[in-house]
Amino acid sequence: MARLQYNSQENMSFVYHRVPANLQGNILYPLNILKTKYSKQYQEHAKKYEGRLQIMKQTIPKLNCLWNDVLHFTAVEPRVIKQALTSSGFNPPKMRYYKIDPEIFQVEKTIVYLHRPDIEKGKEKDISNFADFKADNMEKYSFLPKETIEYYLKKNKQGEKPLLFVYVPHILFQGHIDISHCEVVEV
Repeated sequence: MARLQYNSQENMSFVYHRVPANLQGNILYPLNILKTKYSKQYQEHAKKYEGRLQIMKQTIPKLNCLWNDVLHFTAVEPRVIKQALTSSGFNPPKMRYYKIDPEIFQVEKTIVYLHRPDIEKGKEKDISNFADFKADNMEKYSFLPKETIEYYLKKNKQGEKPLLFVYVPHILFQGHIDISHCEVVEV
């Protein structure tokens, strides 16, 4: 099975973040900051970790912070994700993503979580599963791995809702972002 990628030079150099349904204001905050600023929104977003709460307590190498102290982005164009879900038998609702120039990320506050499928269970947060962030490397993270597509197919066969970004590299940024001027992509 081939890796899926949206073939548009325009989209190769951007990263994407899902538009939160209950966003207050124009700032994207990491989950742990939401906890103190907007507790209701925190509670809603924390639900996505039910059944895998241990992730929230894991430290990210080099950034020396917790998983929920960073914002999570993908370089995979949203249409690719939706196409893969549809091809796997799901009927995903409309999805909205902020389209963000990765040049805004401070290198010392950003890292790439490779989410490699060959890493042994329990060792996912090992330093070997991370790469230094370089904005001009986003093209190499813009593919939807075949393992992700296989995971979608398996979840559909099991009648379960999939996590969207399993095996997809995550660009992790330790900070907040003003999204007031970001384009919103709807698929």
